[in-house]
Amino acid sequence: MSAWVTIAFVIGLLGTLPAAAQDEQAKPAWVPARTIDGQPDIQGYWSNSNIPSSVFISLEPSGEREGVVYGGALPKGSILVDPQDGRIPFQEWAAAKKQWLSDTYTDPQDRAHIDPNTRCLPAGVPRINYVTPYNEYRILQKPGYVVIMAEWNHIARVIPVDGRPHVDSNVRLWMGDPRGRWEENTLIVETTNFNDKTWFDIVGTFHSDALRVVERYTIVDADSITYEATIEDPNVYSRAWTLSFGFTRILPNSPEAGELYEYACHEGNRATEFILRR
Repeated sequence: MSAWVTIAFVIGLLGTLPAAAQDEQAKPAWVPARTIDGQPDIQGYWSNSNIPSSVFISLEPSGEREGVVYGGALPKGSILVDPQDGRIPFQEWAAAKKQWLSDTYTDPQDRAHIDPNTRCLPAGVPRINYVTPYNEYRILQKPGYVVIMAEWNHIARVIPVDGRPHVDSNVRLWMGDPRGRWEENTLIVETTNFNDKTWFDIVGTFHSDALRVVERYTIVDADSITYEATIEDPNVYSRAWTLSFGFTRILPNSPEAGELYEYACHEGNRATEFILRR
């Protein structure tokens, strides 16, 4: 087949595509504004309000015992995209421990049996990004940094994007040690140096201090970010697993517009005491 025949064939094939598909192919990639140091600009207020409420209680789509926790049914759903069956790939021993924690949380005998988030402790990563219903965030960018401020518990993640290495492996932190880099319109954040004290949901989805989380914040357009987090922990899981959802910009004229809610979890909070008394 000659080069001219090949070109004609390709042109003819493109001509058979639906108009919408051709328009999508012709649409240029979103080109965001840039910060003073050249980062794609994602500053502003963002919300993840489309996440099903049940994922804060159980990441797995069964939505275990939502009614027990909040006294009524919650919309069920899942943000797990890998494995496709929506089941977290626990190792056998870890699955047994997780089941025990899930069975125990309605009648805990010790503080360690209660979700750390319920005890007002830091949410960890990636849970800080789906702590419903506290679903508003503010992103700031300074030269060499991205700062993500969460409504939940005044937590702020300061993410260097200047290529510096992680801190010493002996340093263990509730929110881990993040390091970011930009690949075109995607902010990739690798977080290591975790302690083993946070959970991924209320019903005991736990991890060890070998946890490593790789997050991808991809700018779709001026008002949309696609978020993806891949979780690795060879001490607890048989393989890596991934969750994904979206963030939407909070526009100045929307009902959610304004400063982040001043959430003070510890103030007058006696939840742990009351739970252990039951």
